[in-house]
Amino acid sequence: MSAPVDPGTPFGVQHFTLLVLGHDETAAFDYVESLIAQGTATELIFLNLLAPAAQRLGEMWEHDSADFLNVTLGVSRLQRILRHLGESVADDHRASGGGTVLLTTLDGEQHSFGLTMVAEFFRRDGWDIWTGPFNTRREMMSLVQERMFDVVGFSVGGDRHLDQLKRYVQDIRRDSRNRDVAILLGGPLLLLRPELIRSIGADGYAVDGATAPRLARALVHAARNKS
Repeated sequence: MSAPVDPGTPFGVQHFTLLVLGHDETAAFDYVESLIAQGTATELIFLNLLAPAAQRLGEMWEHDSADFLNVTLGVSRLQRILRHLGESVADDHRASGGGTVLLTTLDGEQHSFGLTMVAEFFRRDGWDIWTGPFNTRREMMSLVQERMFDVVGFSVGGDRHLDQLKRYVQDIRRDSRNRDVAILLGGPLLLLRPELIRSIGADGYAVDGATAPRLARALVHAARNKS
């Protein structure tokens, strides 16, 4: 196998994406292991390799350069690599006392890999994590009424369901067991349209999975001090 390159370069992402889609089941795993052996931090692998590769897979599907079956297989491999990297972090290297967070997407949106990655960053930061998506609005609302969530986070993939998201935020504010619950958003759309954060009624926006737990802690701290 060729020597690994910087995971943050376009060539590195393209090379890795082709390995993920290839016939060799272990090639992508071996590539990541070689990066780790060279001293590459797992956080950089998450943000600069796995996340852009997942985005690249989505673009290939949209442009018909890869079929649904191959893209599904590729995302499955990325999820296994992500899980493997998460399990490799010893419990005593994880933070503690992060609180309880619910992470989910909207109806009809497919961002399972991105949501899994964000959940991994929260797990490393010591949070108790619940994840969607949910089959119905009632299912989600029943959970936020039953559980004391400090934060509810939504992954926003596009602008087709913004009205639905705004209603969800309003419902959570009204009916959540935690009256001071913080609402956190994530997704590429909000980088282009940051004004949506306020119009939707959220408390903040995380630019990537690594910053999400830190922002969530700050929001929870502010809410508790306000109370």
